[in-house]
Amino acid sequence: MPDYSVSPQCNVFWARFFPFLRWWPRVNRETLRADLIAGLTGAVVVLPQGVAFAMIAGLPPVYGLYSAMVPPVIAALFGSSRHLISGPTTAISIVVFATVSKFAEPGSAQFISMALTLTLLAGIYQFALGLARMGALVNFVSHSVVVGFTAGAAILIGTSQLKHFLGISIPAGESFLHTWQDIYRQLHEVNPYVTAIAAVTLIAGVLFIRFKPRWPGMLFAMIIGSLLAALFAYETKDIKLVGELPAHLPPFSIPDLSLKSLKLLGSGALAIAMLGLVEAVSIAKSVALKSGQRIDGSQEFIGQGLANIVGGFFSSYASSGSFTRSGINYTAGAVTPMAAIFAAVLLALIVLIVAPLAAHLPIAAMAGILLIVAYRLIDFHHISNILRTSKRETAVLLTTFLATLFVELEFAIYVGVMLSLIIYLMRTSQPAVVARVPDPASPNRHLVTDPKLPKCPQLKIVRIDGSLFFGAVDHVQGEFQRFLAEDPDQKHLLIIGNGINFIDIAGAEMLAAEAKRRKARGGNLYLVKIKEEACNTLRRGGFRDLIGPENIFLTKAHAIESIFRNLDHGVCARCDKRIFLECAQVRPLSMAAATVPVLGALPHIERLLVASDDSEYSAGAIHEALHIAKKSGARVRVIHMISRASTELAAGADQIPEPVLARAREHLDDVEHEAVAAGVTCDTEVIHTSLRLYQEIVNQAKNMNADLIVMGREGRRGLARVHLGQATAKVIGHAHCSVLVVPSNAEIKGQRFVLATDGSVYADAATAMAGSLAKILGAPVSAVSVTLPSQSAQRHKEAHAAANRAAAFLTSHDIDAEAVVYPGRPDKVIVETSATKKADLIVVGSHGRTGLERTMLGSVSERVIDAASIAVLVAKVS
Repeated sequence: MPDYSVSPQCNVFWARFFPFLRWWPRVNRETLRADLIAGLTGAVVVLPQGVAFAMIAGLPPVYGLYSAMVPPVIAALFGSSRHLISGPTTAISIVVFATVSKFAEPGSAQFISMALTLTLLAGIYQFALGLARMGALVNFVSHSVVVGFTAGAAILIGTSQLKHFLGISIPAGESFLHTWQDIYRQLHEVNPYVTAIAAVTLIAGVLFIRFKPRWPGMLFAMIIGSLLAALFAYETKDIKLVGELPAHLPPFSIPDLSLKSLKLLGSGALAIAMLGLVEAVSIAKSVALKSGQRIDGSQEFIGQGLANIVGGFFSSYASSGSFTRSGINYTAGAVTPMAAIFAAVLLALIVLIVAPLAAHLPIAAMAGILLIVAYRLIDFHHISNILRTSKRETAVLLTTFLATLFVELEFAIYVGVMLSLIIYLMRTSQPAVVARVPDPASPNRHLVTDPKLPKCPQLKIVRIDGSLFFGAVDHVQGEFQRFLAEDPDQKHLLIIGNGINFIDIAGAEMLAAEAKRRKARGGNLYLVKIKEEACNTLRRGGFRDLIGPENIFLTKAHAIESIFRNLDHGVCARCDKRIFLECAQVRPLSMAAATVPVLGALPHIERLLVASDDSEYSAGAIHEALHIAKKSGARVRVIHMISRASTELAAGADQIPEPVLARAREHLDDVEHEAVAAGVTCDTEVIHTSLRLYQEIVNQAKNMNADLIVMGREGRRGLARVHLGQATAKVIGHAHCSVLVVPSNAEIKGQRFVLATDGSVYADAATAMAGSLAKILGAPVSAVSVTLPSQSAQRHKEAHAAANRAAAFLTSHDIDAEAVVYPGRPDKVIVETSATKKADLIVVGSHGRTGLERTMLGSVSERVIDAASIAVLVAKVS
């Protein structure tokens, strides 16, 4: 919206049509003085630039000066920026040349006429976009497009000026590669006098910019070049001059409005219009950040459009905002757009005075100036930042840059813009669909994204970070199907919609179809925190009724409370996750309904299976298995696992290579010697299997009806070796019996056991196994139950009851046991309690057959194994 607050005296109605009424009442003697000084500075700066830019555009030099007189005045009066200075620019100039040079000889009357027609068409495009209030359109043109195009344009400008720099003859209109080929062929024809003038002008300009940046360095450099040309006696050294400029104001001109010209120039005019708007609005916003002004993009479109429309009738070619002159204007102290008007008027006066002097200006000096302009056009800072930051933006930058060099310039702009839009659409068409779970450490169970935390087996909670429109439907629907394929039991889906800005018909239809699919599977689809606009779309299209008004909620707490009533509470009773506050409403299954030993009897531990290799990590497992067997009289079977897929075996071999077999037998001989010394009955066997290791271990345990599987573990990461480490987690998930995981350097002396209990059937199985081992090793037991402050009073009572029940059961078997209840996250409490009480064994329950098959699903048993440095016994419900 326009900034009407700029002038309290202006009439809002008339200010819509005449934007200068917003700032005109602010003009006074002080602002006029400041604007006059800034305008004089701008006029001096634009004098050499106007001549140089006109040469880039293939026009007589005076047309660059005309473009710096008329368009800036119109843009200042009808634009929204107080400091933007319009006029000829490098990028626009080279696009003008590339567009018109295909149809007319540069510098000819036809070329000039078509350039003015091109300007008029570009202005009409810009004016129409402004009237349509499409100022936000430039936001869709990536900054990388502008940076890539200007860098390519700079290379083209430099290349086109080399013929003037070297004093050689190259036909106009040559392509980038052909120009360099011609330069290479004519290196022996270089005019040393021309090159000296260009080089001296170039060096002088660079020195002024480096040491006297506030001075009109380019103007002084051109004067130095002209003096050197006079010194060389240019008449005799084939040194070409710019020629005398007409000493008059911009004449009235009529563009070529024939249908043929309009068809030929329409595409190029659109490219110039878009490039000019991007330049103007970007520069205006950049200066506005410093001045504190608010820019109206649509009004800037109108101002630039009118500037080019009027300029087309006053011998001015396409113009846009100039970053250099706008920055100088602001730095020089300009207060209102009067500075731009003063600059145009003063430039006209200067041209009337100094126009004849252009007759002594060598074209070589202009070439040196244009090489400086070209170099400064390359934004090295932003290029390096783009290359370092984003691969996609780098692709846009390089594509636009290369297209600028090797294809038509207007096409290069279109390529960059289209690639920007494609990347934008790719990003918006693939919104993140993030899984969310309650944080058990948060009193209100705040939803977080953490794959290690436990998740509900029946309800999937996701957050969609993007709008649901036709381009994103396929991606989002694919994510929903993937979630269902991974967890078929999660039939209920809750979508958190605070990241969904809008939903179109395709998105609404997808949600309705997903709700229908979920209902057919016995679940449902739920929406929460959906924005009003998205809700209105669902309501107007009848999709809200298909999803169900009762399934759309305002708050997450209300949503989960309502959804919980629709869940299968039979599954809830068998679930040990308890991640929602509502889970306390369902009591865990009693022991009577579980296939675990009846409390009152301890399970016998008579057969132990040790899965081993010859690593140091299995040594601890073997030692603890023999220690338990010695105390209990159990039999031990140690199997040495060798996979057919091992890299130590030849491909396709049916027999174990002799060196491998010898090493395995040597290892098992040592085990047998240790067993004999301990007085333990021990069988050993080398297993050469084509099965996956965990499958072989599970099969061996089942065949011998083992009561306990013992496996090693390497420190706190990975269980045993690489192969056994991968196998251990899956053995725990699939084995019919309990599994004892022993880290290297760990030893179970029977100092104390920590038993984790929550009263579930799995905890009862752990209690029974803990009692058996405690009885064998004479260890006291701490039965630990965990609560959270956010849980209900009933849940706190259940936690105390679970701990007391486990302790009472152990005490009834003459085991020293205590019941303790601590607040916190279960896995942390269990591990910290074991350290505090100097325990040497943790006993936990396993909730299912595949609990540890995946990587860190987040159950308590998995997290305890991951964090503990002592042995952990995972008890299974048979």
